[in-house]
Amino acid sequence: MRLISPLLLYVILALGSACSPDAATLTQQADTGDAAAQLKLGSMYASGVGVAKDLLQAAVLFRKAADQGNPDAMYMLGLSYGAGRGVKQSWAESYTWLAVVATLTGANHQKEYTKSRDEVASWLTPSQLAEAQKRADEWVAEFQTRVKK
Repeated sequence: MRLISPLLLYVILALGSACSPDAATLTQQADTGDAAAQLKLGSMYASGVGVAKDLLQAAVLFRKAADQGNPDAMYMLGLSYGAGRGVKQSWAESYTWLAVVATLTGANHQKEYTKSRDEVASWLTPSQLAEAQKRADEWVAEFQTRVKK
C-alpha cells in the first residue's frame, strides 16, 4: 500500500486554485491569517504552479494553515513529513499530523486519513508510535482548548 504521491496532491490543489486569486492576492490573504489562502498558496509553492517552486515555503504555509485547524493542510503537512518535502523526513512527524487530521476531521475524509495514518504507523517502532500518538493527542487537546476560547 502506498500513500498518495505528495507531488500529485500538490498539483491537484494548485490546479484547483487556477480560478482562484493570483499569487500576490493569495499572499496578502495568507499574511492576514486566511487558512484557505495559506493552503492554496502552499500548494502552489509545492508544485511550482503560478510561483517558483519552494518546498520550504510550502511546508511553512501548510503548518500555518494546519495550526488553524485546516484539515487539508494537516494532511499535506503529514505527507510532506513522510516524503521529506520542505521538511526533514520523519515518519513520526508524518504520523503525528495524520493522526491529528484523522481525529479532527468529519466523516467525509476520515477513512482516507485513517488509512494513511495506519500505513505510516506500520513503519514506526512501538516507542516511536507511542510518542507520535502522544504528540498528536497533545496537539488536539491544545487546539480544542484554543477553539473554545
